[in-house]
Amino acid sequence: MGYRKVTVKKSIADVKGPWTPIVVGMVEDYEIKLVVFEGKYFWHRHTNHDEFLYVYDGRIMVDFEDKRVTLTDGEGILIEKNTPHRSRATRKSVILVFEKNTIYSDFVRIGEPK
Repeated sequence: MGYRKVTVKKSIADVKGPWTPIVVGMVEDYEIKLVVFEGKYFWHRHTNHDEFLYVYDGRIMVDFEDKRVTLTDGEGILIEKNTPHRSRATRKSVILVFEKNTIYSDFVRIGEPK
């Protein structure tokens, strides 16, 4: 088949819980993941690949070593490879994550951002 329609709103029901992504599509060797952010994730970095986060619904903060970026509905952020970061949300937020299907995380130890 030459196409596949994806309805993000309906796919949210398939997410099993916070920080448990489901793949809703592929673009060559990149996955489009639907993830619910709630609470804090671990400090980590992706050594070999960039990552793009897009807020479908909600509000998240992405902490870096020297700053914090807040994103709301319709906003996204490109996190370049090898950049330590931590994502978090004070309430349930729905995020689309675009990343290579071979991505892995190196967990790192970082203090709180200023």
